Amino acid sequence: MKLNELLTQSKIIAILMVFFVSVGFAQSYTINGNVNSSTLTCATFTGRTIVYIGDGVTDSKLIMNNNLNLTTCGLGAIQFIIRNKGILEFSTGNYNLNLPMGSSVVIESGGNIATIGSCSNSDLIQIGGNSVATCQGGGMPSFDEVVENGGINEAGILSGNQYICSVGGNTTFASSESGGTFTSGSTSVATVNATSGVITGVAVGQSVITYTKENKSTTRIVYVGSSFGGMVSGGTIHCSSTNSTVLTLSGYKGTINRWESSLNNFATPGTNIANTTSSYTVTNLANTTSYRAVINGTGCTANSTSGTIIVGTNFSASVSIAASPSGAICSGTSVTFTATPTNGGTTPSYQWKLNGVNVGTNITTYTNSALSNNDLVTCVMISNATCVIGSPATSNTITIVVNSANSWTGTTSSSWFTATNWSCGSVPTSLSDVFIPNVLNKPEIDDINMLALANTLTVSSGSSLTVNSGNTLKVTNAVTNNGGTITFEDSASLVQINNVTNSGNITYKRQAGVRNTDYTYWSSPVSPLKLAGVGGISYSPPSLAGSIFYSYLVTTSSENWKSETAATSMIPGLGYSIRASGAISTNPPSLLEASFTGVSNNGPYSVEISKSGASYLLGNPYPSAIDGDKFLQANENKLGGTLYFWTHNTVIQNRNLISSTAGSGAYAYTSDDYAIYNGTGGVGAIDPGTVTGSAPSDPNHSVLVGGIYVNNGIKPTGKIAAGQGFFATGIATGTVNFTNAMRLAGTTNFEGTGTNQQFFKTKNPNTKIAKGIEKNRVWLNLSNIQGAFKQTLIGYVTDATNEYDSRFDGESFDGNEYVDFYSVNQDKSLTIQGRALPFDENDEVPLGYRTTINGEFTINIDQVDGSLTNQAVYIEDKLTNTVFDLKRGNYTFTTFVGTFNDRFVLRYTNKTLGKEEVELNDGILALYSNNYKTLIIQNNVKDATVNAVELFNLLGQNIANWMVNDKDQNHIQIPVKNVQSDIYIVKIKTTKGEFSKKIIIKD
Repeated sequence: MKLNELLTQSKIIAILMVFFVSVGFAQSYTINGNVNSSTLTCATFTGRTIVYIGDGVTDSKLIMNNNLNLTTCGLGAIQFIIRNKGILEFSTGNYNLNLPMGSSVVIESGGNIATIGSCSNSDLIQIGGNSVATCQGGGMPSFDEVVENGGINEAGILSGNQYICSVGGNTTFASSESGGTFTSGSTSVATVNATSGVITGVAVGQSVITYTKENKSTTRIVYVGSSFGGMVSGGTIHCSSTNSTVLTLSGYKGTINRWESSLNNFATPGTNIANTTSSYTVTNLANTTSYRAVINGTGCTANSTSGTIIVGTNFSASVSIAASPSGAICSGTSVTFTATPTNGGTTPSYQWKLNGVNVGTNITTYTNSALSNNDLVTCVMISNATCVIGSPATSNTITIVVNSANSWTGTTSSSWFTATNWSCGSVPTSLSDVFIPNVLNKPEIDDINMLALANTLTVSSGSSLTVNSGNTLKVTNAVTNNGGTITFEDSASLVQINNVTNSGNITYKRQAGVRNTDYTYWSSPVSPLKLAGVGGISYSPPSLAGSIFYSYLVTTSSENWKSETAATSMIPGLGYSIRASGAISTNPPSLLEASFTGVSNNGPYSVEISKSGASYLLGNPYPSAIDGDKFLQANENKLGGTLYFWTHNTVIQNRNLISSTAGSGAYAYTSDDYAIYNGTGGVGAIDPGTVTGSAPSDPNHSVLVGGIYVNNGIKPTGKIAAGQGFFATGIATGTVNFTNAMRLAGTTNFEGTGTNQQFFKTKNPNTKIAKGIEKNRVWLNLSNIQGAFKQTLIGYVTDATNEYDSRFDGESFDGNEYVDFYSVNQDKSLTIQGRALPFDENDEVPLGYRTTINGEFTINIDQVDGSLTNQAVYIEDKLTNTVFDLKRGNYTFTTFVGTFNDRFVLRYTNKTLGKEEVELNDGILALYSNNYKTLIIQNNVKDATVNAVELFNLLGQNIANWMVNDKDQNHIQIPVKNVQSDIYIVKIKTTKGEFSKKIIIKD
C-alpha cells in the first residue's frame, strides 16, 4: 500500500490533534512506560478520541500480551498515534489490536511497530473488525510498511471480508465514501469493477481487494471455498484410560456454524454438534471417530479439515528389535538395531538402552561400532504422538557376542591391510585383539606412511611380523611375543596408548651414516639392553660395531664424560655416546644399522636431575618418535627449553674433493657441532650442499646434485626420533618425565611429515609450525669456502619476549671447533633467539661470532618464513661502516682470529645516516680493522692485479702510499699507524683501472 502522501497528511492531523488537546477541544489518553494490553479495558478509553503511545521523550511500549478489542466499547473513531520512542509490540501469542470503524493509525518519526519472536500473520491490526495490516504482509501492508508509510488511514467504510463457497462466484463491496476506485491484487483470482465494487470470477484461494480515494485506501479480502474452513488439531492417539480430549479449530475465516462427527459419514443431522466455538471437548472416547467444523460463508458453508481420534482398545502398544548384522561379530563391527512397533500408531517415541543405560531417544534405529562381548541392547517405546503410555512397551533383548580376536589367515605373505587375510574379513581396528599364528605366510605393514591398529598384539612362536620403514603400528594395550619375531625397520614406529607391561622381544633398527671414529648419541627403545656384545646393540655390518662407550655423569660437584664398557646396561631415558670402529673409511660415510632387541619400552620413565645448571645426556626411551614440544612443556620446571643434537659432519678432508678453486693441498674445516631446537625453531649444524661423497645405501641421508651426493641441510623439527640421544640443561633438581602421551606415529597422514625419520644424521623434513602459533623467522649461516659452518636463528614468536626466555632462547653449546655464530642478548650468546610479537621493522639484533681461522667468511640467509618472507633483511658491519641487503645476496667479510660481539647487527631497515651499502659489483672491497690497525683490501676482479694503494683525507691530502703488487691479491693487509681518527679515501690502482673506497679510522 502506498501511503507516502498519507504520511504527511497524518502528521498534520497529529499536530492539529495535539493542539486541540492543549486547548481542551479533544480528549486524549497517553500510555507511558511499558503497559500490557491485558491491563486495559473499555473504561480506559471512554470519551477518548486520541490515544498516544509515549510522550515523544521517554521510552514507552504497548505490549500486546492479549487481544485489545475497542470495537465493542461504544467508542467513536480513534486516532491511534505512536510517538517518538514509542513502540507497539506484538508478542508471540498472535494477538490483535482492533480499533473502531473509521479509526486511523499514525506513526510519528521515531515510533515503531515491533514483534517479539517469530513474525506471524496472525499478529493483526484491525479497524472495524477488518484486518488492515499484518506482521508479514501478503495481501495487505506489513508492519514494516505501516511504519515506513507513516500509518494507516482508511478510505471510506467498506463492508467486511467476503466468503464465497464456490469457484466462479461473485460478491460486492460497498464504500461509505464515493468517488474512489476498486482494484484487485490478483486478476487471475478475481476481477473487480473499479466503480461498483462487484467481484466476479472468484477462484480457489483468496483475493485482495483495495479501495482507494485520494490519499487513503482500505483493503479487504475475498475468501473462497476451503481457504476459509480452517483445520482441526488435537486428535490422534489416546490411551484407553483417557476419557476426553479437546479438538481445536484454527486458520478459519468467518463464523463457526457447527461441528460434525464422522458417524454415518457426516451424512445425517444426528451427527451435527451444536458448538460454535473454536474448541470442542470430546468425552467418553470409545472408538475411532473423526470431527470437523462447518464455517459460515456468504450464503454458504465451508468444511474444515478433519481431526481423527484413536481411542480405547485400538491402542495396544508393543515393540520388537532386530540387529544387522546378526549373530557373532568381530570387534569393531558396526551393528544397527531397528525397532518395529505393533499397534503403535504412526509416530512412536523410543528410548534405547545399552546394558540398562540410556543411549539414544526418539530414533527408530540405533547404531554402535564399539560393542563388547555380552553387551545387552533393548528398546522401550515410551510414547506415541500425544499419548504417554501408562506401561511403556519394552522390546526383546539382544545379547551381543563379540569375537574380539582377529587372526591372520593370509595364504600369501602380504600386506596387513588386505581385509581378506583376516579371520574377521576386515582389517583390525583399535578394538581388535590381533593374533599372528605360526603360519607359512607372514604379514607385513608395508608401503609407507601407513597406520596399523590393534587393541593387543600377540605373535606366536615361529611366526613373524615386520613393520617396514615409515609405517606405524599403534597398539592400545600390550604387545606379546611368544617366541616369534617382531621387527621394526629404520624410522618405523610402535606407539602404545595405555601404561601396560609388554612381554617378549622386538627388534628395532636405526640407520646412521658414520665415519672413522665417529660418535653417535644413542638411546635404547627396548629393555634390557647392553651397549654392545651379547645381549647388547648389534651392528650391521659387524665391522662397524661400537668400540668406545660413554655416558655423561653429573654429580653435585662436577659433570663430565664417564667411560663405560660394552656390558653396561642402557637405562631408558638416558643417552649414550658410542664411537664407531676406527677401521671405517672416512669418506664416503659408511651406513651403520644398529639393532636394538629387547622388550619394547612402554609407559612412564623418569630421569633424576641432581644439579641445576648442569647438562644431561637424555634419550627417547620409546620405539617411536616423541614430541619435543610436549616433552619440554611437561618438564618446563626441571629443564631449560632448548635441546641439543650432536651431528658429526665429516673428518677434515682435502678441499680438492669438493672444488678445484681452493688450490691444491687446501683442507676443509668441516667439523662437529650441535643442531639445536626450542620453541622458536631449529638450527642446523651442516651447510646445505656439503659433500657427503658417494651415494650411501640409504638415499635419504643426502641428495644428488650434479653427480655428487651432498647434505640437504638438517634443522631439527622437534620430533625426537626413536633411538635418539640429546642434551638438555637442568634448571632445578627433581625428575624429568617421559610418558606415552608424548609419543607420535611416524606417518605423514596422522602426525605430520616424517616424525620418526629425523634421526641425526638423516634427511630434513619441512618444519611444521603448530596451529595457532605465529612464527616469523630468519636463519643465518656463517661459512667459508673451506667448509667451516655455523647457523643461527632469530624468530618473532607467539609468547616470546625480548628478555631471556628459557622456552624460546637457546645458548650456544660452542661445540664447533672452528667457528661459532650467535645473536647477543643480555650478555648471552644465543644460537636461537625468540623475540616478541608484533614484529617491528625497527628492531635491531646484535650478532656475534668466534673464529679460530683468519680470512674471508660469508654471512647469508639460509631460510625465512612468516612475515619475514616479504621483509627486507640487512646486515650492518660496524667495522666497515656498511649496511648490506641480505635478500640481494651474500655478505663477505674478512676477519682475524678471535671473538667479536660488537661488529654485526641484524636489522630490517636501511635508515642509518653516514652508512652506505657495500658495493660488490666492482669486485674491490676495502676494510679497516681498528682492533689491529690494519687496512684490508680484497681483490675480486678477474685477471687484475693491485699495484698500489694510496690514502687521502677528505681535504684531498695524500697521507700514505704503498706498493702491493707482490702481496696475496685475495687478501692484501697493510699496517696503518699514526693516523688520526677520521674518514679517509682509499685509492686502489690495478691493472684494470683505479677504484676509490671510503673507510673510517678510529683511535
